[in-house]
Amino acid sequence: MKNLFIAVMMIASVLSYSQDYIGKKEFDTNIQGCWKGTEKDQQYEGITKYWVSCRLEDGRSLLLFVTMDKFGNVNQHTENGNWWTNDGKFFEYHKKADALDIYVYKILSKEKIEFRSYEINGKKDDTYLFTDEKIEDL
Repeated sequence: MKNLFIAVMMIASVLSYSQDYIGKKEFDTNIQGCWKGTEKDQQYEGITKYWVSCRLEDGRSLLLFVTMDKFGNVNQHTENGNWWTNDGKFFEYHKKADALDIYVYKILSKEKIEFRSYEINGKKDDTYLFTDEKIEDL
């Protein structure tokens, strides 16, 4: 009985460190490649964001953000992580922040995808809307 308790505790501790997603991870080939986008005041008032996002076929991802505030101050940020799709949703796991963002996505054309937030940093949120434009197949 003691061994069973120890085994259950070990499994629980491993699961607590895993990503919060349980389900099949698919990789929609329509959203693989490198994409660019921009948005203003969507997440933060007075902030314009520009990005390049590369989604590799094996599920790895790289994201380069450049932000500019209303005073012209510029910041750059690079993230890497993993991406996958399932049931019409796009999942984006950020390793450094240990955060999983979930978006509902719609293929507008071979060159454009629309994303609407579903869950950001573990909180339900459907207010963030943006479009990616394809710049390169991988």
